[in-house]
Amino acid sequence: MSFLRISGLFLAIALLTSCGTVGGILPADEPAHVINADAQNLLANHNYKKAADRFLELERQHPYSKFTQKGMMSAIEAYFLIRDYDDVAYTADRYIILYSSARDVKRAYHLRSEAYYIRVADVKRDQRITKQAQKALKSLINRFPRSVEGIAAKNKLLITFDILAAKELEVGRFYLKKHNFPAAINRFKVVVDDYETTKQIEEALARLVEAYLALGLRDEATANAALLGRNYPSGEWYDYAFNLLNKN
Repeated sequence: MSFLRISGLFLAIALLTSCGTVGGILPADEPAHVINADAQNLLANHNYKKAADRFLELERQHPYSKFTQKGMMSAIEAYFLIRDYDDVAYTADRYIILYSSARDVKRAYHLRSEAYYIRVADVKRDQRITKQAQKALKSLINRFPRSVEGIAAKNKLLITFDILAAKELEVGRFYLKKHNFPAAINRFKVVVDDYETTKQIEEALARLVEAYLALGLRDEATANAALLGRNYPSGEWYDYAFNLLNKN
C-alpha cells in the first residue's frame, strides 16, 4: 500500500474519532462530585429548576454514587419550591420505589401527597387530581399512621371526599335543571352510597326527593325524605324535602 493511501486511511480514522468526541454521540460521564457540586451551587443561588435537573443527572450517570439518593430528595424539594407538582409527584414515586427503607422516605410520601392535594380545591376542575390525592394520602397514612404527617393526611383525606361529593352534586343539579331526572338521580345516589360521611349528603337526599317527585315516584321520594328526617331532622334540607312532599 502506498504512503499516500496509508496517510489517507489514518486521516479518515482520526476524523471519525474526532466526530464521535466533538459531536457528543456518547459523551463521557461527568464525575459524580462535579455534578453534585454544580447542583448544590445552583440550589444555593435559588435556581431550583436547573438544580433539580442536575441532581437527577446524578441518578442517570451515577445511580450508585453516594450523592445520588440525597440528590434525588433535593430534586423533589426543589421542584416543590417552584410548584412543579407533576415533577414532584413523579420523582417522589421513584424515590419511594428505589429507597423504600430510607430514613427520609416519609418526606417523599408527604411531598407527593401535597403535590396532588394542593391542586384539588376547585370543584369545577377535572377530579382526577383529587382521586390521585386520595391515593397518595392513603399511602402516607398506611405507611406512617401515627406521624404528624399521617395524622394531618387523615383530615385532608376527609376533605377530598367532600370535594368529590360536591362534584357529584354539581353535576346532579345540572341534570336536574335540564329535567334529565334519571341522570340526576344517579349522581345524587353516588353521594348517598359512596360519600355518606360528607356534609353533602343532606342536600343529596333532598334532591333525590325532588327528582323522584318529578318522575311521579312518590314512594321513592317518601323513603328518601324519611331517611333525611331520621338523620338530619333539624337541617334546612329536611324542611326543603318535606315542603316538596306536601306540595305534591
